[in-house]
Amino acid sequence: MTFYGLTDSFLVDKSTRNLLENQFSDCLSFISTKVIDDDKYGDGDFYIMYFNNLISGLNREKSIINFRLDDIFVVESTAELPLIFKFNNCNTLTFADETFKKFVEENNIEGWIFREAFEI
Repeated sequence: MTFYGLTDSFLVDKSTRNLLENQFSDCLSFISTKVIDDDKYGDGDFYIMYFNNLISGLNREKSIINFRLDDIFVVESTAELPLIFKFNNCNTLTFADETFKKFVEENNIEGWIFREAFEI
């Protein structure tokens, strides 16, 4: 199974929140917020999306993490990986499996860049 790294902070509109929440409520949570630049975004509600799953299983000693494209993530064979998660000892990076990536692409949710991070 391939896992993809993606950026860390997300601000989504109501329709995107509804799509993601309906499919991935066990992995994601949302906090309501307002955008101040009304000229660009109107009066719509926006939501800060965050990830519920912090897990162990990243081998920091064997991994090479410089926050660049050539990073190497070594995952312990005993790690239980949900669809979307962060490692608890490297929680600035978010990972998702092919299911989440495909859902985002098929629903034309913009703003995310996925790059292959590791396979198990």
